[in-house]
Amino acid sequence: MANPNIGETIFWVVGSVNYHWTNLFVAAWIYGISYTLQNNDKKIRILMVIISLLAGCSNESVAPFVIGSSLLAICYDFWKRKSFDINKVIYTFIAVVGACILILAPGNFIRAKETPIWLGKSFLEKIVFHFTERLSGHLALIWISYVVLALLALIAVISARKGTPVSRKRIYATYLMIAIAVGTSFIMFISPSYPDRVVNGTLMFLLFSISFLGHGILETADRRNILNINIVTFLCLATFLWSYSLMYSAYTRVYVQDKVRMKIIADEIAKNQESFSIPEFYFSKLQNSGGHFGLFHAPNLYGRYFGAKEIFKTIVKFDYSVMYSGQKGVLDDYTRYYTNEPGDFMLVSAKSLEGEMAITVNGNKVSYTLETFTKATVND
Repeated sequence: MANPNIGETIFWVVGSVNYHWTNLFVAAWIYGISYTLQNNDKKIRILMVIISLLAGCSNESVAPFVIGSSLLAICYDFWKRKSFDINKVIYTFIAVVGACILILAPGNFIRAKETPIWLGKSFLEKIVFHFTERLSGHLALIWISYVVLALLALIAVISARKGTPVSRKRIYATYLMIAIAVGTSFIMFISPSYPDRVVNGTLMFLLFSISFLGHGILETADRRNILNINIVTFLCLATFLWSYSLMYSAYTRVYVQDKVRMKIIADEIAKNQESFSIPEFYFSKLQNSGGHFGLFHAPNLYGRYFGAKEIFKTIVKFDYSVMYSGQKGVLDDYTRYYTNEPGDFMLVSAKSLEGEMAITVNGNKVSYTLETFTKATVND
């Protein structure tokens, strides 16, 4: 429901490797370091060494906080016992090695050279730009997680006032996860780019905070708290069903739009056209603006795949799936129309259309000014 860009974190293989599966390693690392602290485990676990390396290699927004959390575990040990265990030091060192592998990779320096304007900005300019131009829009993508966390916080406050407080251990863990979530967004002021998919790391730590706080509320074993948790869970389920229905509707239509695009490509290639356009996918309303799949389009690569020179895309601000799924009619030698039962109506013409169009629906004649139609030009 709150995925900032499902196309680039789930459907895109490279994106999922960088911003989805790496988060799994971070989650495993957090579980491992929590187990180590709670059980005062002093053994050097080979699995934790491997997970520390993978968590350190996670991604640019999360890796620094894996190291920071590991250092915090060492400091906590020293504060509590005036000493620290060698296993935590090793886990921290390995996480640093993983982060160095990630950050010092040659590709990062190559990409950095491609943004000389950003490199020329001062430290303060980068911070101001990040906080005023980029941060708010990206954090808005995961608004549902804020709502759920706020509801749980309200339940925890009410519970504490009625004599059944959530354990301090769970509260502190919640605060820590929120602080890291905020940090993963703030730290991106260093980067010349801040794509939506990076916010997946922020979402992950917010989910951890929700988990810690929700678990702490359930630990109170208070019947009212359990009921309130069930209510929040029901609200999440209802939101998911609403979100899924919107997504299913949008993707169903996009699937049909792809058939229209393939037909255009086949027709243009049959006419020996080397360079031409196809309409961009149009998504109907989604619960989250990050709910569509990736729309990256390289004209030369797209053309090469289908045996043409270049295939461009044209932005189309309406659903054109009716061209494939609807009924077809002819108005004149230049113009065809398409319509379907839901009421979609589309005109396709080889010449510019002006004036009015009269349509009879259930015996009622309705006139529309053609200038009010949403338009797009795709090829000649």
